[in-house]
Amino acid sequence: MHLARQAAAARAGVLFMVQPDFSVPPNTKQTVTRTCKMPLDASVLYASSHMHRHGVAFTSSIAGTKLHETTSWTDPPPTLFSPPLTFKKGDPIEFSCTFQNDESVPLTFGESAATNEMCIANLQIFPLPPGGPPTLDCD
Repeated sequence: MHLARQAAAARAGVLFMVQPDFSVPPNTKQTVTRTCKMPLDASVLYASSHMHRHGVAFTSSIAGTKLHETTSWTDPPPTLFSPPLTFKKGDPIEFSCTFQNDESVPLTFGESAATNEMCIANLQIFPLPPGGPPTLDCD
Protein backbone atom coordinates (compact mmCIF):
# COMPACT_ATOMS: atom_id res chain seq x y z
CA MET A 1 0.00 0.00 0.00
CA HIS A 2 2.87 2.38 0.77
CA LEU A 3 4.21 1.96 -2.78
CA ALA A 4 0.78 2.78 -4.28
CA ARG A 5 0.51 5.96 -2.19
CA GLN A 6 4.06 6.96 -3.21
CA ALA A 7 3.29 6.47 -6.92
CA ALA A 8 -0.03 8.33 -6.67
CA ALA A 9 1.63 11.25 -4.87
CA ALA A 10 4.33 11.34 -7.55
CA ARG A 11 1.79 11.22 -10.43
CA ALA A 12 2.03 7.79 -12.02
CA GLY A 13 1.05 7.11 -15.62
CA VAL A 14 1.45 4.65 -18.47
CA LEU A 15 4.20 4.34 -21.05
CA PHE A 16 2.17 2.82 -23.92
CA MET A 17 4.27 1.46 -26.80
CA VAL A 18 2.94 -0.03 -30.05
CA GLN A 19 4.65 -1.76 -32.97
CA PRO A 20 2.07 -1.43 -35.80
CA ASP A 21 4.40 -1.93 -38.77
CA PHE A 22 4.53 -5.62 -39.63
CA SER A 23 3.23 -8.21 -42.05
CA VAL A 24 3.66 -11.89 -41.23
CA PRO A 25 3.48 -14.01 -44.41
CA PRO A 26 1.08 -16.98 -44.54
CA ASN A 27 2.21 -20.19 -42.86
CA THR A 28 5.23 -18.65 -41.13
CA LYS A 29 6.46 -17.75 -37.67
CA GLN A 30 7.97 -14.27 -37.32
CA THR A 31 9.21 -12.01 -34.53
CA VAL A 32 8.61 -8.26 -34.76
CA THR A 33 10.55 -5.81 -32.59
CA ARG A 34 10.42 -2.15 -31.69
CA THR A 35 13.35 -0.29 -30.18
CA CYS A 36 13.04 3.22 -28.77
CA LYS A 37 14.29 5.31 -25.85
CA MET A 38 12.97 5.99 -22.37
CA PRO A 39 11.34 9.44 -22.65
CA LEU A 40 12.21 10.59 -19.10
CA ASP A 41 13.88 9.54 -15.85
CA ALA A 42 11.30 7.27 -14.20
CA SER A 43 10.66 4.23 -12.05
CA VAL A 44 8.69 1.24 -13.35
CA LEU A 45 6.00 -0.29 -11.13
CA TYR A 46 4.81 -2.97 -13.55
CA ALA A 47 5.18 -4.20 -17.12
CA SER A 48 2.54 -5.90 -19.26
CA SER A 49 1.81 -6.90 -22.86
CA HIS A 50 -0.99 -7.19 -25.38
CA MET A 51 -1.19 -9.54 -28.37
CA HIS A 52 -3.98 -11.37 -30.22
CA ARG A 53 -4.47 -15.10 -30.80
CA HIS A 54 -1.53 -15.55 -33.19
CA GLY A 55 0.86 -14.25 -30.52
CA VAL A 56 3.04 -17.03 -29.11
CA ALA A 57 5.73 -15.04 -27.22
CA PHE A 58 6.41 -11.55 -25.87
CA THR A 59 9.51 -10.04 -24.27
CA SER A 60 10.47 -6.54 -23.14
CA SER A 61 13.54 -4.93 -21.59
CA ILE A 62 15.09 -1.56 -20.76
CA ALA A 63 18.87 -1.09 -20.88
CA GLY A 64 19.30 -4.87 -20.91
CA THR A 65 17.11 -5.44 -17.83
CA LYS A 66 14.32 -7.91 -18.62
CA LEU A 67 10.91 -6.48 -17.73
CA HIS A 68 8.22 -8.83 -18.98
CA GLU A 69 8.06 -12.18 -20.71
CA THR A 70 5.04 -14.31 -21.56
CA THR A 71 3.77 -16.95 -23.97
CA SER A 72 0.11 -16.12 -23.21
CA TRP A 73 -1.87 -13.77 -25.43
CA THR A 74 -5.05 -13.97 -23.31
CA ASP A 75 -4.90 -12.21 -19.94
CA PRO A 76 -1.14 -12.41 -19.37
CA PRO A 77 -0.38 -11.41 -15.78
CA PRO A 78 1.72 -8.26 -15.44
CA THR A 79 5.22 -8.37 -14.00
CA LEU A 80 5.30 -6.34 -10.77
CA PHE A 81 8.36 -4.57 -9.38
CA SER A 82 8.66 -3.88 -5.65
CA PRO A 83 10.79 -1.94 -5.21
CA PRO A 84 10.30 -0.20 -8.56
CA LEU A 85 13.06 -0.37 -11.19
CA THR A 86 14.60 3.01 -12.01
CA PHE A 87 15.74 4.03 -15.49
CA LYS A 88 17.18 7.15 -17.09
CA LYS A 89 15.96 9.23 -20.01
CA GLY A 90 17.46 7.78 -23.18
CA ASP A 91 17.84 4.21 -21.87
CA PRO A 92 17.05 1.80 -24.73
CA ILE A 93 13.67 0.04 -24.60
CA GLU A 94 13.09 -3.07 -26.68
CA PHE A 95 9.99 -5.22 -26.99
CA SER A 96 9.24 -8.13 -29.29
CA CYS A 97 6.24 -10.22 -30.26
CA THR A 98 6.44 -13.58 -32.01
CA PHE A 99 3.49 -14.55 -34.19
CA GLN A 100 2.56 -17.90 -35.69
CA ASN A 101 0.53 -17.30 -38.85
CA ASP A 102 -1.20 -20.53 -39.88
CA GLU A 103 -3.61 -18.62 -42.13
CA SER A 104 -3.56 -18.33 -45.93
CA VAL A 105 -3.28 -14.52 -45.88
CA PRO A 106 -0.67 -12.17 -44.36
CA LEU A 107 -1.15 -11.19 -40.74
CA THR A 108 -1.11 -7.42 -40.08
CA PHE A 109 -1.82 -5.00 -37.23
CA GLY A 110 -5.53 -4.50 -36.54
CA GLU A 111 -8.46 -4.67 -34.16
CA SER A 112 -9.71 -8.22 -34.83
CA ALA A 113 -8.28 -10.84 -32.47
CA ALA A 114 -9.33 -13.47 -35.03
CA THR A 115 -7.78 -12.02 -38.21
CA ASN A 116 -5.26 -9.37 -37.07
CA GLU A 117 -2.51 -8.96 -34.49
CA MET A 118 -1.19 -6.38 -32.06
CA CYS A 119 2.21 -5.95 -30.44
CA ILE A 120 1.88 -3.62 -27.46
CA ALA A 121 4.01 -3.06 -24.36
CA ASN A 122 2.76 -1.17 -21.31
CA LEU A 123 4.72 0.14 -18.33
CA GLN A 124 3.27 1.90 -15.32
CA ILE A 125 5.83 4.58 -14.48
CA PHE A 126 6.35 7.49 -12.08
CA PRO A 127 6.89 10.37 -11.67
CA LEU A 128 5.30 12.03 -14.67
CA PRO A 129 5.92 15.71 -15.37
CA PRO A 130 3.34 18.04 -13.81
CA GLY A 131 0.54 19.02 -16.16
CA GLY A 132 1.51 16.54 -18.87
CA PRO A 133 -0.59 13.72 -20.31
CA PRO A 134 -1.07 10.52 -18.22
CA THR A 135 -0.03 8.35 -21.18
CA LEU A 136 3.34 8.57 -22.95
CA ASP A 137 5.11 6.82 -25.82
CA CYS A 138 8.85 6.18 -26.04
CA ASP A 139 11.12 8.42 -28.12
